[in-house]
Amino acid sequence: MKKLYWIAVLAIVSLVFTGCFNYKYVKVTRTMMKAQQEVEKEEYDRAIERLSKLKEDYPEFGRWPDLMLADAYQKKGDYAKAEAILKGIERDEGLSFEAYLKKGGLYLAQNKEAEAERVFETVREKGAIQTEEAIARIYEEQKQYEEALAIYTRLKEEHPDHFLAHTDLGNVYRKMGQAVKAIGSYQEALNLNPKNVEALLWLGGLYFITGQEEKTRATVTKVPAIPEGKEYTRLVKTMLKYLDSSSYKKSRSSDVAREELSAGKLNEAAEIYQKTLLAIPADSRLHFNLGAIYLLKGMDKEAVREFKKVKDGDEAGFAKVIVKEVLDR
Repeated sequence: MKKLYWIAVLAIVSLVFTGCFNYKYVKVTRTMMKAQQEVEKEEYDRAIERLSKLKEDYPEFGRWPDLMLADAYQKKGDYAKAEAILKGIERDEGLSFEAYLKKGGLYLAQNKEAEAERVFETVREKGAIQTEEAIARIYEEQKQYEEALAIYTRLKEEHPDHFLAHTDLGNVYRKMGQAVKAIGSYQEALNLNPKNVEALLWLGGLYFITGQEEKTRATVTKVPAIPEGKEYTRLVKTMLKYLDSSSYKKSRSSDVAREELSAGKLNEAAEIYQKTLLAIPADSRLHFNLGAIYLLKGMDKEAVREFKKVKDGDEAGFAKVIVKEVLDR
């Protein structure tokens, strides 16, 4: 009986300990998610305060809050504090893969390309394709698209069956405003993996902005049928409804940048909308189209600004859904 008693006691203690740890883990995860949202909203001081308190309350969780804190300081422009945190990690634990990438990104943010490249060379010694992708994304995040493009192009050539390399290439071309090349890359990615939700969504968006209505429909309707794409059901339904509206037909027929969009020249089209809005600043269709281009180019803040100026017509409802279903996420 005594043996059974002590087994029961140990089991209870184990459950309590596990429960406490799980509670801590959930709380820490939620706190870090809130901090990440604050960083994305450029509320850096709030994120820094939240993460600093998290470190004090739960020091056992180590480098992850530190890495997020360094990221917040970097994006705030306080490079010295970000570097001090990374040096502390390196001194106490040695730099992890993630910390090396963060250090390289910190150098890039300060336009210290040579130092960044030395850090990335250290990471490259691992030799994995994921390493190269991660480095390219650092360049992409810093809007150094030519450098990211060079890496993704090499990865595509070395690993032609790796669908993510084609998707990443499409993302960079899209952000550079080169719609035709982006469309080609997304099509190649989907040939390799037809259930690539990311490629389907962006390809649909590019077809939409370039006026290819039937291709837009054929592409976006595939998204909700994929388990990972179900969360975009409302967005897809709203887009299809807008394509059927009179506002869309009128917008396409009278679009001041129709020729540029048909040629896939997003940057040139954006310039035309900007100039036209100086003369007619209350035109909802112009604001909507400019917001759509900003969204495709990864300029989320500018996209939200334009979409919030859309007050009239079917564009207004569509703009609200885009902000809620895409940008607010």
